[in-house]
Amino acid sequence: MKYQTVDELITQKEDVINGLKAGKVWLHHDNQFPNKIKTYLKPNDQLVDLGCGSGFLAERLVSEFNLKNIELVDLDDYRVNNVSQQLVHHHVNFNMEKLPFADQSKDGVFVLQVLEHLENCFLFVREISRILKKDGILFLSVPTGFSIFSRVKFLFKAEIEGFRPEINHISFFPKDIFFKILFKDFELVDKICKQKYLTYKPLYIKYPKNDFFSSKTCYIFKKL
Repeated sequence: MKYQTVDELITQKEDVINGLKAGKVWLHHDNQFPNKIKTYLKPNDQLVDLGCGSGFLAERLVSEFNLKNIELVDLDDYRVNNVSQQLVHHHVNFNMEKLPFADQSKDGVFVLQVLEHLENCFLFVREISRILKKDGILFLSVPTGFSIFSRVKFLFKAEIEGFRPEINHISFFPKDIFFKILFKDFELVDKICKQKYLTYKPLYIKYPKNDFFSSKTCYIFKKL
């Protein structure tokens, strides 16, 4: 998706929906994801999907994992499936508006491939911290830019893998800022790294699934 301002994301809604239809977040293709959902969430948990997009995640949480108490939030309503359209949906500009939930009211929050699109990540993360209960769980999927491939690219081109304005990725934080400041109110308890492959005939090699070889990671945080 090309870079679009907040106003464009609202006025060009049809283009946004078509872009969302084009593909699912990588995490949905990872076989570890279902086990992590079952490990960290319970059927009666109060959940919210921030940046819900097409509503595919919500549909999966309801249909596959029997998680019913889900509210959805995005800049506008981009939902395209019946299951997610039955859930409560809120319109919020994450860059400048508070989330419409009470303090410590949620057991789990999903933020999949959203943070890198925002101009004001600090307000957004403070709001997540505010609405999560103590020991609440945050699933946060982001392009990390920490892999060996990204480091080599930065060395030769001064560019970070996965962060280009033409794909709407505009916010990147070094590790210390990311973990020690942005997510200082959270403890990292688990993670899922995207599988990366070397495909050069006749070679077909799976790289290890860790931050050193993966360009995208889902961090699973617990609220302190």
